[in-house]
Amino acid sequence: MLVNTALEVAPHDPAIGSAVAVRLGEIESFLFRCVEAGQQEGSVSAERPPEDLARLLLAVLMGMRVLARAPGPWPPAGRVAAGALVARSPGTGGNAMMGTEASVRVVPHTPIPSPHPYPGPRPSMAGACGGSPDPHRVVIGIMTSSHFRRLAALLITLLPTNGLRRAAYRWALGYEIHPTARVDALSFISVARLVLGPGAHLERFNLFSGPLSLTVGARSSIASSNQIRCGIWTGAAAPSDHGARYQQRMVVGDGCRISPGHFFDANGEILIGDRCWIAGRGSQFWTHGASTPRSTVHIGADCFIGSACRFAPGAAIADNTVVSLGSVVTRSFSTPYRLLGGVPAKELRDIEDDIRSKRLFAGRWTEASGV
Repeated sequence: MLVNTALEVAPHDPAIGSAVAVRLGEIESFLFRCVEAGQQEGSVSAERPPEDLARLLLAVLMGMRVLARAPGPWPPAGRVAAGALVARSPGTGGNAMMGTEASVRVVPHTPIPSPHPYPGPRPSMAGACGGSPDPHRVVIGIMTSSHFRRLAALLITLLPTNGLRRAAYRWALGYEIHPTARVDALSFISVARLVLGPGAHLERFNLFSGPLSLTVGARSSIASSNQIRCGIWTGAAAPSDHGARYQQRMVVGDGCRISPGHFFDANGEILIGDRCWIAGRGSQFWTHGASTPRSTVHIGADCFIGSACRFAPGAAIADNTVVSLGSVVTRSFSTPYRLLGGVPAKELRDIEDDIRSKRLFAGRWTEASGV
């Protein structure tokens, strides 16, 4: 909508043009503070002034949105246009983006001071929005809203380097991300709280949304195309049918691997123990349902979950459990070293000897792979 208006209407309508300029100024101000936070942390190069990099990022983001509207394949045109945008951005050189990537380095976390107003020229707010003429006050007001958090999360997914994205998540959304953790581009992450441990890795094309707390332990990775969702209807004032409260929490232990294409309903509580592998594709983990008092899914340590499994609310498995392909786990299994399978799942056999003799590795795959 913003790009369409800017291209088609703004040149012919001063009022709309002024409103568009205000919104673009707000986005540029947000990008400026993200760059500044990254430079203060040391994860983004300080060779270029933050206001110049903010203008460059805004130009590239708007250019990408415009090119996305064009029919047919456009990656080659996108590269040409991005180069033109870099060359035309005020105060930047053609190698500014690559210089940012090359200069990213891991440094100890240091507190980032409170942001100060954007120093560049700002459009007047009077007449455009009918509010206060102080743009900094308007931007701060937007920062406290859920709409801003979603907009910030969307913009951060398009930032070009891991260091810049990490700094933006920490400054704009308050996420706790270790300096050695990685968050790939093009993953939409808009949650109440995010904690990433040392060496954690979130790959691209993931969707994590809702008022939940998500913790990913050290050396754990979540591959692409996973969904972790929590509905806003599960707040403190929304008990389940039997009066139970939704915990709105998911914890992934250390050394875990979640393969692509799974769904996690984090309205309740999902706990995944250390060194687990959610393998294959298409598994679902549910923590709410009609007429159920249970809102948890607990997975022990060193477990292996095959493709297309289903976990119902209240399901739990003990340590060193293997769940075979297509199983539906509907209850709690407290005995470790078991192979589960079927609809509904039941204990098929003891696998302790197989695991100890290494004929079956279960969750210990992480030790060999170094994850």
